[in-house]
Amino acid sequence: MRRLTGLDLRHLVRELVGLQGNIVKKIYSSGDKLLGISIYPGVTGKRDLIIDLRGYSFLSDRKWSWPQVPPAIAMGLRKHLVGRRIASIRQPRMERILEFEFGSNIKLIVELFGGGNIILVKDGSIKLIKERASFSERVLREGVEYTYPPSRSIDIRGPDDVLDALKEFRGEVWRALTNLFGIGPPYIDEVCSYLRVDPRSPLSEVNLEELAHQVYSLISAESRPTIYLKGGKVVNFSVVPLSTLEGFEVKAVPTLSEAVEMYYLDNAITQIEDRRVESLRHEIERQRSLKEGYLRKAEELRRKGDLIYQNIYYLKGVLEDVRKGLAPKGVVSLNKKEHRVVVSVNGVNVEMDFLKSPQENAADYYNKAKKLEEKASKIDGVVESLSKRMEELAREVEERAEAYRPKKRRKKRWFERFRWFYTSSGKLVLIGRDQQTNSELVSRYLEDEDLFFHVDMPGGAVVILKSSGEPDEDSIEQAAAAAGVYSRAWREGLSVADVYYVTGKQVSRHAPSGLYVPKGSFYISGRRNYVRVKLVICVGFQEVEGELRVTAAPPGVPLVGKICLAPGFISKEEISKFLVKLLNEKLGRVMHGSATDKSKRETQQINDGIIVTVDDVMRILPSGRFKVLE
Repeated sequence: MRRLTGLDLRHLVRELVGLQGNIVKKIYSSGDKLLGISIYPGVTGKRDLIIDLRGYSFLSDRKWSWPQVPPAIAMGLRKHLVGRRIASIRQPRMERILEFEFGSNIKLIVELFGGGNIILVKDGSIKLIKERASFSERVLREGVEYTYPPSRSIDIRGPDDVLDALKEFRGEVWRALTNLFGIGPPYIDEVCSYLRVDPRSPLSEVNLEELAHQVYSLISAESRPTIYLKGGKVVNFSVVPLSTLEGFEVKAVPTLSEAVEMYYLDNAITQIEDRRVESLRHEIERQRSLKEGYLRKAEELRRKGDLIYQNIYYLKGVLEDVRKGLAPKGVVSLNKKEHRVVVSVNGVNVEMDFLKSPQENAADYYNKAKKLEEKASKIDGVVESLSKRMEELAREVEERAEAYRPKKRRKKRWFERFRWFYTSSGKLVLIGRDQQTNSELVSRYLEDEDLFFHVDMPGGAVVILKSSGEPDEDSIEQAAAAAGVYSRAWREGLSVADVYYVTGKQVSRHAPSGLYVPKGSFYISGRRNYVRVKLVICVGFQEVEGELRVTAAPPGVPLVGKICLAPGFISKEEISKFLVKLLNEKLGRVMHGSATDKSKRETQQINDGIIVTVDDVMRILPSGRFKVLE
């Protein structure tokens, strides 16, 4: 696994300094290694600094999943850092260490080597630490002065610093590059390839001026982040393009953070392995090995049984001599107490009971072989059962990994605060969620030429058909159907409902003088138009600005992955769980080994564009109970 080198971190810090002056908004942690620092206002739209103590750090604009109850380290860091402004960000020498300095002499130090560590330092002493440790050269625990790990890396201000350090170093080229300058793979190969030297060559055999020039060029170069892909997967990244990484698709990316994140998402974050899966895998291998052992032993036993029959007259004489107390030729060993004799037959040692006949001894061998073969055949059923269980657990692990995989943040359109859909002719329909959003729709978004819909009974959502020109009949029917669905009629289990509609200029939040309008109601003037509608709603996806969004609409509305519902007996919570699973299956979000390349591409698109959860589906469904129509 490729991790950040000291050189990578040097270039990354150039991007992170854009966070200086910004404020820590929240701190999250997941598992033992992952930390997220939400920063306001962020840099170029990237609001979270992600730190994986296994050796990764990058700015991200994705939406990450964090535990609802944060671990102790996150709570401790929140107490000291939330609301504080970042004064500076630096990398000590060429170490794999990030150091964030805040006011009041507070530092957050992130060590990205070894097992990784997070250390909060105040006035030079450790205030909070993730992993306590004690070494001969330093101690890491609360109350102790923080000291950097011993290192030979140097502060680099110019090319002379590089050359001087190389002159003093004794050892091989690769060790000098790693220890002094934090240059690890793949940069070692690039430097050595350019100089045409073996990385294992002693420094004394290398032109130090040329080597120093190449090293300083890498360190001081303008960042040109690059990723390397194979089969659509990011397999490596670098701060500048590297000629030694051949055979890959090469792609430039805007920032090193983006390059690291893309590699991380394709490699590190997918390394989720459940111990139960690994245990089952080992047990399956053990059972298969056991079966092979049984079959080998059974074959050996049958072969010995065959040898007895092939040499039956010779062995009959041997057994008779043994019983008489003689020592016939061919006997290898004799145990009179257990009446066992080992006879060499055609170079194979065959053990027999000398009180039995050769035929009886051969039958014993065949019976033992048969029992072992029966044991081997039973193992097939055990392996099949274990394999099914392992597949189920592997799917659970994959689904859990997918659930925690960060999604691309997307800016919600203004209408997504309400229920909504686009009609078959492309007109926008807005639906209130509650009394407050009903009132907001009328006061802020209802225009004179729009159409206002409401069920002809108390207890219904406001529905607005945004109109640009004369509305078509299909759009009117679809908006009217929505008004019927999102009303008391659905809760009461009716199959049809009467809905009226008027123009926006006929609707007022205030009644004329002398009349009273209850809170949450509206005054309608003039003639009303009535429509009788069937109570059916379909859940699926509509495309908005090139991305799919989950929504609900009447049957005539075009939806991707449409599933239609009517009033029934299934609870809203239960139907929501069912719909989430079904929608995900329809769109190929949950992939298994049989997934095609096309479904994988669709999955990536869905993963990057939407997040379908039970809450999402419950927000778009009416109140009441349901049954599935299709």
